[in-house]
Amino acid sequence: MRHMLKASDNSVAEVLARLVAVERGQEPDFPGGTSAVRGQLAELGVDVTGVTMADSSGLSTGTSVPPAVLTDVLRLSSDPSHPSLHGLVPGLPVGGLDGTLSGRLSGEAAGHVRAKTGTLVRAVSLTGSVTTADGRPLLFSLLASDLEVGTAGQARIAVDSWVSSLAACGCS
Repeated sequence: MRHMLKASDNSVAEVLARLVAVERGQEPDFPGGTSAVRGQLAELGVDVTGVTMADSSGLSTGTSVPPAVLTDVLRLSSDPSHPSLHGLVPGLPVGGLDGTLSGRLSGEAAGHVRAKTGTLVRAVSLTGSVTTADGRPLLFSLLASDLEVGTAGQARIAVDSWVSSLAACGCS
Protein backbone atom coordinates (compact mmCIF):
# COMPACT_ATOMS: atom_id res chain seq x y z
CA MET A 1 0.00 0.00 0.00
CA ARG A 2 2.78 2.42 0.91
CA HIS A 3 4.54 1.87 -2.43
CA MET A 4 1.28 2.41 -4.33
CA LEU A 5 0.62 5.68 -2.48
CA LYS A 6 4.19 7.06 -2.69
CA ALA A 7 4.75 6.16 -6.35
CA SER A 8 1.12 6.56 -7.46
CA ASP A 9 1.46 3.09 -8.99
CA ASN A 10 -1.77 2.44 -10.88
CA SER A 11 -0.98 -1.23 -11.55
CA VAL A 12 -0.52 -1.90 -7.85
CA ALA A 13 -3.79 -0.05 -7.12
CA GLU A 14 -5.59 -2.46 -9.43
CA VAL A 15 -3.91 -5.49 -7.87
CA LEU A 16 -4.85 -4.32 -4.38
CA ALA A 17 -8.48 -3.89 -5.43
CA ARG A 18 -8.50 -7.41 -6.83
CA LEU A 19 -7.08 -8.73 -3.56
CA VAL A 20 -9.94 -7.00 -1.75
CA ALA A 21 -12.31 -8.71 -4.20
CA VAL A 22 -10.80 -12.13 -3.46
CA GLU A 23 -11.05 -11.47 0.29
CA ARG A 24 -14.72 -10.56 -0.13
CA GLY A 25 -15.50 -13.60 -2.33
CA GLN A 26 -15.85 -11.63 -5.57
CA GLU A 27 -14.20 -12.08 -8.95
CA PRO A 28 -10.70 -10.58 -9.17
CA ASP A 29 -11.43 -8.42 -12.21
CA PHE A 30 -12.40 -4.77 -12.82
CA PRO A 31 -16.08 -5.18 -11.81
CA GLY A 32 -15.21 -7.39 -8.83
CA GLY A 33 -12.46 -5.08 -7.62
CA THR A 34 -14.52 -1.91 -7.87
CA SER A 35 -17.53 -3.55 -6.25
CA ALA A 36 -15.38 -4.85 -3.41
CA VAL A 37 -13.75 -1.46 -2.81
CA ARG A 38 -17.15 0.31 -2.77
CA GLY A 39 -18.50 -2.36 -0.43
CA GLN A 40 -15.54 -2.05 1.94
CA LEU A 41 -15.88 1.73 2.04
CA ALA A 42 -19.61 1.45 2.77
CA GLU A 43 -18.93 -1.03 5.58
CA LEU A 44 -16.48 1.45 7.09
CA GLY A 45 -19.30 3.98 7.20
CA VAL A 46 -18.24 6.08 4.21
CA ASP A 47 -21.17 7.46 2.22
CA VAL A 48 -20.42 6.20 -1.29
CA THR A 49 -23.21 8.19 -2.91
CA GLY A 50 -21.88 9.59 -6.16
CA VAL A 51 -18.99 7.13 -6.38
CA THR A 52 -18.75 5.51 -9.80
CA MET A 53 -15.86 3.20 -10.47
CA ALA A 54 -14.82 1.63 -13.76
CA ASP A 55 -11.40 0.87 -12.30
CA SER A 56 -9.56 1.21 -9.01
CA SER A 57 -6.63 3.29 -10.21
CA GLY A 58 -8.64 6.32 -11.31
CA LEU A 59 -7.31 6.17 -14.85
CA SER A 60 -10.70 5.50 -16.43
CA THR A 61 -12.91 8.42 -17.36
CA GLY A 62 -15.74 6.25 -16.02
CA THR A 63 -14.44 6.64 -12.47
CA SER A 64 -15.59 9.54 -10.32
CA VAL A 65 -15.15 9.92 -6.57
CA PRO A 66 -16.48 13.02 -4.79
CA PRO A 67 -13.90 14.88 -2.66
CA ALA A 68 -16.03 14.36 0.47
CA VAL A 69 -15.60 10.59 0.11
CA LEU A 70 -11.82 10.98 -0.01
CA THR A 71 -11.68 13.22 3.06
CA ASP A 72 -14.05 10.86 4.90
CA VAL A 73 -11.57 8.02 4.33
CA LEU A 74 -8.73 10.20 5.64
CA ARG A 75 -10.83 11.14 8.68
CA LEU A 76 -11.52 7.47 9.41
CA SER A 77 -7.79 6.72 9.23
CA SER A 78 -7.29 8.58 12.52
CA ASP A 79 -10.33 7.06 14.20
CA PRO A 80 -9.30 4.72 17.05
CA SER A 81 -12.03 2.27 16.01
CA HIS A 82 -10.31 1.72 12.63
CA PRO A 83 -6.70 0.75 13.47
CA SER A 84 -6.26 -1.01 10.13
CA LEU A 85 -6.40 2.43 8.46
CA HIS A 86 -3.90 4.18 10.74
CA GLY A 87 -1.05 3.75 8.24
CA LEU A 88 -2.88 5.63 5.48
CA VAL A 89 -1.80 9.23 6.12
CA PRO A 90 1.77 8.31 7.16
CA GLY A 91 2.03 6.34 3.89
CA LEU A 92 1.21 9.36 1.71
CA PRO A 93 3.94 11.25 -0.17
CA VAL A 94 5.37 14.21 1.76
CA GLY A 95 5.52 17.59 0.05
CA GLY A 96 9.02 18.55 -1.06
CA LEU A 97 10.49 15.30 0.30
CA ASP A 98 9.38 12.03 -1.28
CA GLY A 99 7.20 10.12 -3.70
CA THR A 100 5.13 12.00 -6.25
CA LEU A 101 5.46 15.16 -4.13
CA SER A 102 9.27 15.16 -3.98
CA GLY A 103 9.43 18.01 -6.50
CA ARG A 104 6.22 19.71 -5.43
CA LEU A 105 5.07 21.71 -2.41
CA SER A 106 8.58 22.80 -1.49
CA GLY A 107 9.49 25.94 0.41
CA GLU A 108 7.46 26.55 3.55
CA ALA A 109 5.01 23.76 2.67
CA ALA A 110 7.77 21.12 2.55
CA GLY A 111 7.26 18.50 5.20
CA HIS A 112 3.85 19.92 6.19
CA VAL A 113 1.74 18.29 3.47
CA ARG A 114 1.04 14.59 2.96
CA ALA A 115 -1.11 13.87 -0.05
CA LYS A 116 -2.04 11.50 -2.85
CA THR A 117 -1.64 13.00 -6.29
CA GLY A 118 -3.65 12.40 -9.41
CA THR A 119 -2.61 13.92 -12.71
CA LEU A 120 -4.20 12.96 -16.00
CA VAL A 121 -4.55 14.75 -19.33
CA ARG A 122 -7.87 16.39 -18.36
CA ALA A 123 -7.94 16.06 -14.57
CA VAL A 124 -5.79 16.94 -11.56
CA SER A 125 -6.36 16.03 -7.92
CA LEU A 126 -4.63 16.26 -4.58
CA THR A 127 -6.05 14.76 -1.39
CA GLY A 128 -4.36 14.65 1.97
CA SER A 129 -3.47 16.45 5.16
CA VAL A 130 -1.67 19.68 5.89
CA THR A 131 -0.36 21.14 9.11
CA THR A 132 -0.85 24.90 9.10
CA ALA A 133 1.76 27.39 10.30
CA ASP A 134 0.01 27.54 13.68
CA GLY A 135 0.10 23.74 14.01
CA ARG A 136 -3.49 22.98 13.07
CA PRO A 137 -3.98 19.70 11.15
CA LEU A 138 -6.46 19.91 8.28
CA LEU A 139 -7.73 17.46 5.67
CA PHE A 140 -8.39 18.53 2.09
CA SER A 141 -9.36 17.16 -1.29
CA LEU A 142 -9.12 19.19 -4.48
CA LEU A 143 -10.23 17.89 -7.84
CA ALA A 144 -10.18 19.73 -11.15
CA SER A 145 -11.74 17.84 -14.04
CA ASP A 146 -12.90 18.41 -17.59
CA LEU A 147 -9.79 20.50 -18.17
CA GLU A 148 -8.84 21.59 -21.64
CA VAL A 149 -6.11 19.36 -23.07
CA GLY A 150 -2.74 20.89 -22.22
CA THR A 151 -3.89 22.76 -19.10
CA ALA A 152 -3.36 20.06 -16.46
CA GLY A 153 0.06 21.52 -15.62
CA GLN A 154 -1.47 24.92 -14.90
CA ALA A 155 -4.20 23.32 -12.80
CA ARG A 156 -1.58 21.40 -10.81
CA ILE A 157 0.31 24.63 -10.13
CA ALA A 158 -2.93 26.27 -8.92
CA VAL A 159 -3.73 23.30 -6.64
CA ASP A 160 -0.19 23.33 -5.20
CA SER A 161 -0.40 27.08 -4.66
CA TRP A 162 -3.67 26.74 -2.75
CA VAL A 163 -2.30 23.96 -0.55
CA SER A 164 0.92 25.93 0.06
CA SER A 165 -1.18 28.92 1.12
CA LEU A 166 -3.10 26.70 3.50
CA ALA A 167 0.16 25.40 5.00
CA ALA A 168 1.36 28.99 5.52
CA CYS A 169 -1.93 30.02 7.09
CA GLY A 170 -2.27 30.93 10.74
CA CYS A 171 -5.92 30.03 10.52
CA SER A 172 -6.87 28.66 13.90
